[in-house]
Amino acid sequence: GCDNVCSFCRVRLARGPSQSLGRQQVLERLLDLEAAGYNEAVLTGINLHSWREGPSRLPELLAFLLENTDHIALRISSSEIDGFNEAYAKVLSSPRIRPHFHLSVQSGSDNVLKRMRRRYTRSAVYQAVELLHSVKERPFIACDIITGFPGESEDDFNQTLSLCTELNFGWIHEIG
Repeated sequence: GCDNVCSFCRVRLARGPSQSLGRQQVLERLLDLEAAGYNEAVLTGINLHSWREGPSRLPELLAFLLENTDHIALRISSSEIDGFNEAYAKVLSSPRIRPHFHLSVQSGSDNVLKRMRRRYTRSAVYQAVELLHSVKERPFIACDIITGFPGESEDDFNQTLSLCTELNFGWIHEIG
């Protein structure tokens, strides 16, 4: 599920509110994978940054998993821009966190982001990408982009195009 109320998405209506596996349950699954000989696991969800258990958030979960497993590497499947902060950067710097990231960017225009009811701005996208480059050497960064959003002007589109060009995403999943 999802707790966001983005104007273009119906996940929250179809699946309901976010639900998080408990940290112990996630750890047990990773330990089973390690015991079976796997070297990497992908943490996946609609919005991994909505993970919570009491006061703990995604950075604390990742740190807990790294501290309590031996060697398994972690790949982060989907990151919301508003989840990027210093605590997240610190845990991402671990060599066991793969340098592969998929960001839910959606648009490079503040006007469109506001109409989408996203909780971040164009500048926050730049900051998130800078953060990833500061903690990982040559990270692969992919993103989602929605083009042709209702009311999107040519200027809005060009702002998105310039953001994608300047940030040089490794892959863009375009919806439009």
